[in-house]
Amino acid sequence: MKKYLSSGLTLTIISVFLQSQTVLAAEYLVSSASEILSANPLPGDTLIMSDGDWIDEAINFSAIGTSTDPITLRAQTPGEVVLSGVSTLNISGEWLIVSGLRFENGGLSDGAG
Repeated sequence: MKKYLSSGLTLTIISVFLQSQTVLAAEYLVSSASEILSANPLPGDTLIMSDGDWIDEAINFSAIGTSTDPITLRAQTPGEVVLSGVSTLNISGEWLIVSGLRFENGGLSDGAG
């Protein structure tokens, strides 16, 4: 009888431990390049760029996701985030996804080739 009680207790402890290791993904609405830079997303998180015109923004999307929990930077509404002027998007890290952005009326700055 004692042996079965001990096994049940062990399974309960393992179950609680595994549940505490679950990654809880979060979503963050961002409205500027500086908010993207300071967001510090974790694997599974999503940064949602607010709809509208993003003019001459230098966006740095730098993070480390995982194969099972990539980090996403996406438009609030696909096609409704418009990057224009001399806006740039630098992407660095691992397991990152970017989607729904639209680039319009852009050009190269002096010295870009």
